[in-house]
Amino acid sequence: MDQRNLERLPKRWDLEEVCNRIAAGESLAQIAQSYAKSKQALSKYLNTDEERRKRYLESLEARGILHLEAIERIAHEVETGELDARDGTVTFQARSWVAGRLNPKMLNEKWSAQLEVPSPSLAFLTAIKKKTSEEQMDSTQPPVDDTHAQDRDDAN
Repeated sequence: MDQRNLERLPKRWDLEEVCNRIAAGESLAQIAQSYAKSKQALSKYLNTDEERRKRYLESLEARGILHLEAIERIAHEVETGELDARDGTVTFQARSWVAGRLNPKMLNEKWSAQLEVPSPSLAFLTAIKKKTSEEQMDSTQPPVDDTHAQDRDDAN
């Protein structure tokens, strides 16, 4: 087989190279094309083995950091006037969205927390809510003037 025919044959996946290219921002389609294979074949390769999947996810997280660095650069360009504020805002928001999806543990703005309230505290909160409701119902009646009640107590 001559050299031209060898170059057209699909190459074997190189996990290190693939992950480095993903982390550098290349898409799966671009990488697969350079191997003369489909995007679906690359995705299957990356996701069928647990160790490869772990490396793939780490590469996506690294790509999120790449977007974060670009966001910092954009902010600097807007601050120095190199980039129009409106253009910078659109770019900033788009990259923030992408970065948050690629590295959600570190870059996502929406954090969720689970709060467990012990039963006694829950009962206390329920009692406060009931008391507040009762006071609101009583507010329809005229207020009681007890400003002199303290004076009467002091006199006794």
